[in-house]
Amino acid sequence: DIQATLSEFTAKETHLDGFDLPDPITVAIAIDPTIATDVRRLNVRVETADGIATGQTVVDHLGVEHLAPNANVVLEASRGRFLQLLLRTHAG
Repeated sequence: DIQATLSEFTAKETHLDGFDLPDPITVAIAIDPTIATDVRRLNVRVETADGIATGQTVVDHLGVEHLAPNANVVLEASRGRFLQLLLRTHAG
């Protein structure tokens, strides 16, 4: 029920089957790093110039800017491990 508005939005606007939960998965990976199954060292920066992209995170996945990697970026995570941790935490 807590995600009802988001569920409605994805059904009507993005037509995706579901949505991600970036905050809970981030905390889960901080607790158990093995939840992250694809982690890459990439260059990440935040756009600070005025304009439509202000505040957006820019990740150079292809290395086209030739800048040194400065962050670990999680591209995939184990749904099963995440749910196990979530259920263990809820039951505890």
